[in-house]
Amino acid sequence: MRRWSLLLVALAAVAGGCRGGKAEHAAGGAPRGGTLRIGVAVPGDPLATLDAARIEFSPGVTELLTCCLTRTLLNYRTGTTEEGGAVLRPDLAAALPEVADDGLTYTFRLKPGLRYAPPYERVSIKAQDVVRAIEHALRVGPPGPLVEIEGAQQFRGRNAGRVSGLETPDDRTLVVVRTFSKTWSMAAARLGYLVGPAAVVQTLEKVLLPYHLDAMKQAAGRLALRFGAEMEARVAQIVEERGRLAAALAELPVETWPSGANFILFRPQARAGDDVWQALLDRSVLVRNCVDWPGVEGCLRVTVGTPAENDAFLAALTEALA
Repeated sequence: MRRWSLLLVALAAVAGGCRGGKAEHAAGGAPRGGTLRIGVAVPGDPLATLDAARIEFSPGVTELLTCCLTRTLLNYRTGTTEEGGAVLRPDLAAALPEVADDGLTYTFRLKPGLRYAPPYERVSIKAQDVVRAIEHALRVGPPGPLVEIEGAQQFRGRNAGRVSGLETPDDRTLVVVRTFSKTWSMAAARLGYLVGPAAVVQTLEKVLLPYHLDAMKQAAGRLALRFGAEMEARVAQIVEERGRLAAALAELPVETWPSGANFILFRPQARAGDDVWQALLDRSVLVRNCVDWPGVEGCLRVTVGTPAENDAFLAALTEALA
């Protein structure tokens, strides 16, 4: 719970703000309204910013954002631990999220009637705004828990135009989708899941084929979740091997693109893609033939495998390009 709590508190959809005009006074004499101007100027300090997505650790600025300028899905109210300051509470969210039994998926409903502060008091805050806040943080902020969302790494690396694991079926609902295909190396199982409001799930069930998910796949998915440490070790190896493959391909007559996934797209320059694909197949190496795919004509795609598999691919590709 703590991991996702920290992640969700970081998703600042800016709903706070300053009211313009003359200051009013409440019954107790404390001023209300008016204009607040804030300047942050710390020479040489890269944290001197009011963009919440760019701040990794800056107590003074973070406190200012929390108290006065931003709103979040969930937050910690100001106060000591004894006063409840360490208790996570809903803010823009109507309640704490619905959490799946495995602890990996969360579904949020925004409070009704949310609006931005003046001068945008007529603009409603929607679930799509939360998605944009996440996307902004992924693009400009430091690496953090947000990258655990499905498709976040590809979006952060500018290899995708959206975060595939975020869905907004309506203006007040945010659904986070996870898949077993890549991280859990279970693409062959064709297993994934979606957690969302009952109405969304019921609508999707209308178009599902009967018996689309057998008992064996469900059992395999539940069993896989018990091996989190092994999954993380495998992901670390894939990332390391992906870097090694990319470096080796850079020395060959092929064009490549940066990858945040478990595969690398490349276009042979010395021979036609079809010819290179066949030459690899003749050497017992199978890659994805993308030569006819719109936008990636002439390309092939290799999946990052074990060190031995990657060595075999590089040796076969070197021969195929000779």
